[in-house]
Formats: sequence, structure tokens, C-alpha cells
Amino acid sequence: CSALAKLRLFGLSQYVSARNVYHAIDFNKEDIFVALLRKERVPGSVCLSCGDGREEEHASAALDIPFIKIRSGKDICSVRKRLEELISQPATKKIKEEKERSALAHGE
Repeated sequence: CSALAKLRLFGLSQYVSARNVYHAIDFNKEDIFVALLRKERVPGSVCLSCGDGREEEHASAALDIPFIKIRSGKDICSVRKRLEELISQPATKKIKEEKERSALAHGE
């Protein structure tokens, strides 16, 4: 998948697991985002959407997911900075800790 290659190329794979990268050309982006938020049990505010399309931008706005429009390689710096900010937020840390406790409790 080209999205995974871009993660590695731009040095973002340290922030984003490959299992959390989705490419969906044949589906409604908002429906996909809703399903992902439910699956991960997280609010949109602790996620980040980036892309070059209007559909991703509109879906992100509708679900309060921060969005960064990618127009060039320079925008990758904005993505990296925003990911670092998200990771350091207390709400994000709390969600991560809760997921880790839940995984341990369920033997995952």
C-alpha cells in the first residue's frame, strides 16, 4: 500500500502502526471513520486524519477529527508535529493506558 510506504519514507512509522492506516477509495470516508472510532473506542479529538481529498476533510470535520491537508512533502512536518502533540496529550495517554490494561485483563 502506498500509504504504508509514505509512512516509512517520511519517518512517520514511529508514530503510526501499520494496522491503523486505512486506504478506502470505494467507500464513504465518514462511514469508515465512524467505524474506526467505534472499533478503537476513542473520540475523534485524539485521532488525526490527513490526505489530499475533500471527502477526507469533510468527514474529519463532521466527526471532530483533526485534519491536515497534504499538498506537498512540506505538509509532512505538520503531520509529525501534530502527532507528537496528540501523543503527549493527557487524554491520549489515558486512553492508551486503559487499552493496555484491558488487553492485559483479556490476555492479549
